[in-house]
Amino acid sequence: MQEATIKKIRLAISALEVSIVEGNEALRGIISAERLLEFKSVFNEVLSLLSQNTLPPKSHRHLGIAHIVVDQWPINLELGEILIDAEQSYVEL
Repeated sequence: MQEATIKKIRLAISALEVSIVEGNEALRGIISAERLLEFKSVFNEVLSLLSQNTLPPKSHRHLGIAHIVVDQWPINLELGEILIDAEQSYVEL
């Protein structure tokens, strides 16, 4: 299950990089590139924790990214779905 989570987190990082570099019209005015960079940094930290096998307890794994996506982003935005899936996978480990 950890390998599947790592793949999802890597996909999230890659999708964030594309949105940062190319821009994402659906997110214009909703979230800044700086905030997307912060999300990328959080997911990079999670990858580091996973590689070191130093996961915090489940109650401390919520990153807050999924909450922001659900509350503030347009429904059915592919990037949002990728980020939510990655965070949920990490929380459920």
